[in-house]
Amino acid sequence: MLLIYTPHITNRIQYIMQYIFEEKFGINYQLINNIEAYKNDKHYLKIAYANQNIQEGLFFYADTLLFQENIQSIELNAGFFNNIKVLFAHSNNLSALPFDVFAAIFYLLSRYEEYLNEPLDKFQNYNYSNSILFKQKILDTPIVEQWLELLKEILLKNFPYLQFKNHTPKFALSFDIDVAYAYKNRSIAITAGGIAKKIIQLNFNEVKNQLLTLLNKKKDKYDTYAYIFSSIKNKKPIFFFDMGDYGKFDKNPSWK
Repeated sequence: MLLIYTPHITNRIQYIMQYIFEEKFGINYQLINNIEAYKNDKHYLKIAYANQNIQEGLFFYADTLLFQENIQSIELNAGFFNNIKVLFAHSNNLSALPFDVFAAIFYLLSRYEEYLNEPLDKFQNYNYSNSILFKQKILDTPIVEQWLELLKEILLKNFPYLQFKNHTPKFALSFDIDVAYAYKNRSIAITAGGIAKKIIQLNFNEVKNQLLTLLNKKKDKYDTYAYIFSSIKNKKPIFFFDMGDYGKFDKNPSWK
């Protein structure tokens, strides 16, 4: 079991320690904020997560993020370690890692940056181009997993008898069906309006395709379900259908 000292046991620290050590590593641990009890304990493998080295256990320099309760703009201090891009980099030479791995992982998992007053896109969603991962060109990198591997290496180097949980890779096959059919299963008014719009736009080829589809002379161009099931064979997919009412951004046929 690991004994982890930190001067203040906050909700953020409890969350990230539970995620890293229990969920990802499968290691029993105990958080403690009594420095004397921590120093006097002779049984546990020890980690100290604080803003200064208390000269007991494996020291990790702590940024202020996990000790805060409010949400505010913060300096992310991007850098590199072992050719891996890191956040919350620092220059404390006594720390086991040159970046605060706990604050960095919390920042990404909590989607902290989405709570800041960044401009939203036209759908009122957080714009990915504002994210630190996009700006650092690591949006498609499993960066949290890479940081966890760095932490694991440090722990094993200092505590070689630690037992880590083995992970078996799994995948979930899912499909987002925003518009179930292009032309079928729509009201007379919406169908007529669609045809009229195409005529005005002189898009006669699409008018022809729509009419042939409605007369069952041609398959609806969005009806790809037979192809999907023949391709995935015995896998068990999850389908997500848009169940919203017809509107400006939702053009799906009625769920009814």
